[in-house]
Amino acid sequence: MRFEPHVLDVPVSHDGGTVTELMVTEPDAIRMANAQRAIDGSINPESASIFSRDLVMAACSVSQKIADMLPLSVTSEIADRVMNAIQDEVDTYEFDPSQDVMTLDEPVQVGPVAYGEISVREPTTGELIKANSNLRQSQGPAAQMRYRMALVSNVSGIPVTSIYKFPASVVMKAAKVIEGFTPAGPGTGSI
Repeated sequence: MRFEPHVLDVPVSHDGGTVTELMVTEPDAIRMANAQRAIDGSINPESASIFSRDLVMAACSVSQKIADMLPLSVTSEIADRVMNAIQDEVDTYEFDPSQDVMTLDEPVQVGPVAYGEISVREPTTGELIKANSNLRQSQGPAAQMRYRMALVSNVSGIPVTSIYKFPASVVMKAAKVIEGFTPAGPGTGSI
């Protein structure tokens, strides 16, 4: 997923340098889950701002110090743009259920291994139970993403530590496909 750079109206000075624009990319699944922890069942007033800041850190590869110096309108706009693009990608994704692999648009390189496809099928009871264990403490967005990563790993056989590095939208689409094989559909609500 590609994004246009975000040009700052007011540059941010930091450690003798100046940030004038932010390069925005889709965060990987684990960085998305880590950003979502701020809103995972939280009712504190700063949770939405922390989520936006942490998502900008993940999507723009900037430090917390720089992200904290950005205007809230910038972090909110980038976070909304990234989240909406990911959700649109997942919502419009169509998969032929007669297939047993999901071919990726671009291979995901994790160390020396390039993953070009994800094996998909109906999960076993044990695989679903293991994935659902991520939802014991919370049903919030971070727990949902951890559930999705575990489900995709369990079914595909790809190590979960590799799944962490997949783009968030790829993990969400793969989980949606896998859940579509079950007669009852998604076990955790809609994606």
